[in-house]
Amino acid sequence: ISAALASDHETAYLHMARLNSLILERLQHGVIVLDPNWQVLMINDAARAAFNISNYTQVNYVNEISDVLTEKLTRWRADPLASSQPLKINLRDPDFMVKGVLIKSHGRHVIALFIDDLSRMAQQAQQLKLASLGRFTASIAHELRNPLGAISHAAQLLNEYETVDANQKRLTDIVLSHSERMNAVINNILQLSRQRSSNPESVKIHDWLEHFCRDFIAQYPKIAKLTCQVIPSDLMLSVDKTHLYQVINNLSENCMTHADVNGVIKIKLTVSVDTASGDPYIEIIDNGKGINESVVERMFEPFYTTARLGTGLGLYITKELCEVNHAELQYKPDTQGTCFRITFHESKCL
Repeated sequence: ISAALASDHETAYLHMARLNSLILERLQHGVIVLDPNWQVLMINDAARAAFNISNYTQVNYVNEISDVLTEKLTRWRADPLASSQPLKINLRDPDFMVKGVLIKSHGRHVIALFIDDLSRMAQQAQQLKLASLGRFTASIAHELRNPLGAISHAAQLLNEYETVDANQKRLTDIVLSHSERMNAVINNILQLSRQRSSNPESVKIHDWLEHFCRDFIAQYPKIAKLTCQVIPSDLMLSVDKTHLYQVINNLSENCMTHADVNGVIKIKLTVSVDTASGDPYIEIIDNGKGINESVVERMFEPFYTTARLGTGLGLYITKELCEVNHAELQYKPDTQGTCFRITFHESKCL
């Protein structure tokens, strides 16, 4: 009976050890555990990524990770008053913060280091600011819509007068054109302020893309060539079809606007499954010159645009729609032409 009980306890302990190891590996925060001799007892994948350490590299001591980290830890441990407080280290390259905590238990102690990505924290803060800005701009846009409608209606009535000459008609056409553009901006702002929800359904992506290609080519018959490739051909996605259409259409029209190609603009839609993660993805690739590095950093910001008549909301709304459907929109700079990838992290792949 004692042997069986000990075996059960051993099995439960091993199960908990595996579970704890799995949790630590899947954390977004980096974790490093050191013994009093600076030997590395545990380092997870996020910590390896923060310090650019390959998963195949064996790390035995802290000085193999970073000289700056070793120096800061040595000073921290040498000062009893300092070591009673959490250690905080700001490292600029890469951009993260290291927090150290001394853990004592039953006469033994270890040092746990937690690595936070400051860029991710800044991104979260930026999202909060954008949410507040969205509510504020939505209230302004709502107030502008009625007087803008009155201006547009008045310009239309002026155009109907028989006494209007060519010069006057040109001026009223300018008023109408800019009114339509401002109305589009207002609609986009109001759309940003609304809480979106997705209604996912099972979509056979090959058939869906075939229909999309036919509709898109009908809009640009002389200047666009659109092809699609789905591997495997029976791939199914669980996604909101309305949102998916808006996302793919926005990215394809973005290619038409910014590809800067002499001749026919070629757009290729590729759907497949990532071999590493198992997540399905869609890539939209054109035959243009790619995006300038100075633009890449800001292209998903609202109201940022390089087009003279652009609103700067297209890519921002597209990224928001992807996130509502548990998908991630990324720009891939290492591809010839301009390539955007949509990765569906929680979509069914059949």
